[in-house]
Amino acid sequence: MNTIVLLMKMLLISYTCLMVLLVPWVLNGRIPRAYYSKYSPKLIHRSSLPFAEAWRSDVEASDLPIFLRARMRTHVLGIAGMIYFYILLTYLLVQTEALCARARGG
Repeated sequence: MNTIVLLMKMLLISYTCLMVLLVPWVLNGRIPRAYYSKYSPKLIHRSSLPFAEAWRSDVEASDLPIFLRARMRTHVLGIAGMIYFYILLTYLLVQTEALCARARGG
């Protein structure tokens, strides 16, 4: 059981480091402030939603790669955050099981 707890600790620490490295990458891919005066806040917000696609017709073709880069990076961070949550939950369950096994004398 101690081996599993150790592996989960290593996985949690390494994934935390990945998340720390991922945040600046996402922040560098944000939509620049100059576009906030060019496009409405509603359109910029819709461009980051996962299943919304109607906003593409309202964006100029030259600006579309910037919006798509920001959208993709935001989605990558969201998915990575969900995976982090499940890793943390698994770690807590393994840790709880190990502590219960110790208390039972196992």
